[in-house]
Amino acid sequence: MKNYDAKKGFSLMELIVVLAILAALSALALPNFKGLTSDSKKTVCHTNMISVAESYAAIRTSDADTAFDDGFDENSPGSSAKNPAIYLKEAVEDNGGVVSSVSVSGTTGTYEDGDGNVCTVTFSDASGTSIKTITCAEHGDMKAN
Repeated sequence: MKNYDAKKGFSLMELIVVLAILAALSALALPNFKGLTSDSKKTVCHTNMISVAESYAAIRTSDADTAFDDGFDENSPGSSAKNPAIYLKEAVEDNGGVVSSVSVSGTTGTYEDGDGNVCTVTFSDASGTSIKTITCAEHGDMKAN
């Protein structure tokens, strides 16, 4: 005869305890993973800002003999073809960004990249000689020099 008293498998209570332990571990781990994605987006944004600043400097240096006019609006008639807004747009696009809008006034310029981040650029002077800082509205400052 066979012995049917032998226990096979896990009891309901044992399964509930295992599920409770797994739920507690996942509750502890998920916030950490969420923070990692936020940190990585900030790192990518800062890397992009550094690349834009370096590209701006390279483009500006290659056209060093081009004089800027006082008008910074790239769309206005009579503006120089190479004002800081044009350089800034070229620098952002050279780094894979898609520029929605660029405007420069005095020593400050703004651009919106393809991800919707609005960045403010502070130039060293009104002629846009170099970029002093870039500030992302979502991720903070990056000092260029």
